[in-house]
Amino acid sequence: MENRKCAYNRQLIAESSKLIAHSSKLIAHSSKLIAHSSMFIWALMALASCQRAFIPDINTNPNQIVVEGYVEAGANAPPVYVILTRTIPFFQQFNVSADLFVQGAVVYVSNGKDSVQLSEVCWQDLDSNSRKLAAGLFGINLDSVSNKFNFCVYADLAGKIKGAYGQSYGLTVRKGDTLLTATTTIPLKVPIDSVDFIKPPGINQNDTMAQMQCSAVDPGGNSYYRIFNSVNGQPYKARSNSVVDNQLFSGQVIKFNLFNAYPARVSNDALDGLFYRGDTVSVKFCRIDQAHFNFWNTLEFNAQNQGPFSTYTRVLYNIQGTGGIGIWGGYAAAYFNAIVPKK
Repeated sequence: MENRKCAYNRQLIAESSKLIAHSSKLIAHSSKLIAHSSMFIWALMALASCQRAFIPDINTNPNQIVVEGYVEAGANAPPVYVILTRTIPFFQQFNVSADLFVQGAVVYVSNGKDSVQLSEVCWQDLDSNSRKLAAGLFGINLDSVSNKFNFCVYADLAGKIKGAYGQSYGLTVRKGDTLLTATTTIPLKVPIDSVDFIKPPGINQNDTMAQMQCSAVDPGGNSYYRIFNSVNGQPYKARSNSVVDNQLFSGQVIKFNLFNAYPARVSNDALDGLFYRGDTVSVKFCRIDQAHFNFWNTLEFNAQNQGPFSTYTRVLYNIQGTGGIGIWGGYAAAYFNAIVPKK
């Protein structure tokens, strides 16, 4: 019995020795792996330190012509006009009068029947009364305009091309060797049926401000809208999220909050979008085609999503031809005027 116990103990000692030897081999192998991994990491660091910094060339792209033109149907429609500017490298200094506006271009607008060449008109060529009219149309602050400022626009001053609901319009721009074209359609208008002013939500339930609500009937199908507003006779202005489509309310009666495009008279984020009681408000409710909607939708989304962690969005434009970008858009405008009640 005693001999069996001794034999069994010797066997356990032998097996334990084998395990210890095997563990030592594993430890040695792990040490080699760690050493190789360290060498690999140091090699990567050495390679990275040898790479040259990539500095992109920011001045290789040629300047492009930027088109912004509109044709509008409605009671207060302005004349057909097109503004031509040019792109400028981000880091380049420029003079607004000399470098921004494109002069000497040939611009035609057609309605499928008639074709009219637009007249080039510049700020320096206008008298004081004409400058006031132009300032109201294009949102120019007369108090901030210098003597060297020379805003230029191409316009149908004789009113030969009229905006009409359901009509398509072509645009042709030629400047030197650059030829640009575009087409837009003015849809049928959708009027605003009624407006209401309610107390603002949250803590702003006071007697000086009000929230505006509008209602309209969407015609169904694919509809796209852009909204402007004016306060006390100021130029019509759009907010930074001015467009909407009818995917969620096609063919329905829609009731929506209209937020004031003009800032509050005091700096307070809680008052953003509200209207002062007693003010006169004019709403410009525009129906637009899909290409016009896509331009503003992508442009405004891109403008609101800035910063190092934002997602880049390519702006969709309807200008065709090499050397040009921008928008040629039609507006089916419907107007509604109201006075914000004092109580």
